[in-house]
Amino acid sequence: MPDWYRAADLTVLPSRSEGLPNVLRESLACRTPFVASNVGGIIEIADPGSSLLVPPEDHSALADAIAQALARWGGRNDSIAPVFPTWVEAADCLVRILQPYVTARSRQACNELGRAATVN
Repeated sequence: MPDWYRAADLTVLPSRSEGLPNVLRESLACRTPFVASNVGGIIEIADPGSSLLVPPEDHSALADAIAQALARWGGRNDSIAPVFPTWVEAADCLVRILQPYVTARSRQACNELGRAATVN
């Protein structure tokens, strides 16, 4: 699917009701901007640098937003900053967060082993 998203200039999701649609998250992960109805949780992932929202069932606003998005981003997906981190970025971040705890736990375990060896 990533190749299809990257080949597209734009993802369009006109909808009356949504939660947090995977199709838009996948689109952004592939640096493909989107135009969608402002319903459900879509606003949580919408970013002015990579998406436009329109009122649901407003056909005129949808057409205008598609034209505006294509003029702004059409054919230049690489200019869209990814909203979600890559797996490597997420893993690196997690390591930075957990490293102090791992270090502290290792020291604690070593101290406990040292005390156990002294007692025996």
